[in-house]
Amino acid sequence: MQRIIYKKIAEGNYKESLALRREIGEKAGVANCLNNLALVASGLNNHVEAYNYHQECLALRHEIGNKAGVAITLNGLGTTARYLGDYTASYSYQNQSLALRREIGDKEGIAISLADLSVLAFEQGDSDLLGYLREGFSIALEIRSLAHIGALLTTLSRWLFSQGQITEAARLAGLIEKHPVIHNEIKQQFLSQLLKALEAQLPADKLNMLMDEGATFDLEAVAREQLQNLEKP
Repeated sequence: MQRIIYKKIAEGNYKESLALRREIGEKAGVANCLNNLALVASGLNNHVEAYNYHQECLALRHEIGNKAGVAITLNGLGTTARYLGDYTASYSYQNQSLALRREIGDKEGIAISLADLSVLAFEQGDSDLLGYLREGFSIALEIRSLAHIGALLTTLSRWLFSQGQITEAARLAGLIEKHPVIHNEIKQQFLSQLLKALEAQLPADKLNMLMDEGATFDLEAVAREQLQNLEKP
């Protein structure tokens, strides 16, 4: 409840700022406010509203020639389209975002796009999943982005569970749950699904033991090990 209250307060502040920036004709600022309002709307599960904010933001960022901003907005549209169940549109937006991020050399952005594409690929049973994970881990490790490593490990753990590697998935779940740099929204949305599946497969004491073991692992070391596994023929 407190999280919702904070988001509502933020929404009010962004709307007030948006009105002022429209009044003075500050297009870059208007676009930033629209982007922030889209994120807040998505956090409140108002995904249609978020989609509309992203669309208006995208038009402005194209107009002012902000390529990095366009890539961010395309990524946001891709995520929102997935929430709305439109996987075709989601793939399209995410691939456009990835291509633009490659063009401008935004490695952190590339890692984000690959992590989001890996979620899509897993949920759709896409054979490109392991390729997204391999490249995503490689780049995230290169730039030492623990948050993006955590996002990729979350998708990998879900895939491992689907492949019957339940023990390894449980250990990774323990690492993901305890690690402070992994975004709470990732834990709430994806890890919670995995934990329910694990609880249905393992006795509580064994699951807790495996998760406690995983919680002691080093995130970066685990990512390097998993990348090596993914690179094996």
